[in-house]
Amino acid sequence: MSNKENNKNLSPRELRLNIAAERNTKEKSQKESDVRKEFHKYFSKLKKKINLDSSLEDVLWLHLKSTGNNKPESFDKGVQHFGYDI
Repeated sequence: MSNKENNKNLSPRELRLNIAAERNTKEKSQKESDVRKEFHKYFSKLKKKINLDSSLEDVLWLHLKSTGNNKPESFDKGVQHFGYDI
């Protein structure tokens, strides 16, 4: 069944909840991509500062995500946890 056919069988309240959930998912993915862009800018500056290889960007990003330091204000803390003195 398509999404529209599923929506026809829902009550108005359920339909509103589904629409709100879809909207929140889109906003969350957009915010996550914005944070990733912020990290890219941060990494570019860090790369020059402590002479890092470009291939470490994805590795460092995954480390920050797994340790919960994937917010711009905690990038420094995550990099230090990774083992770099900045």
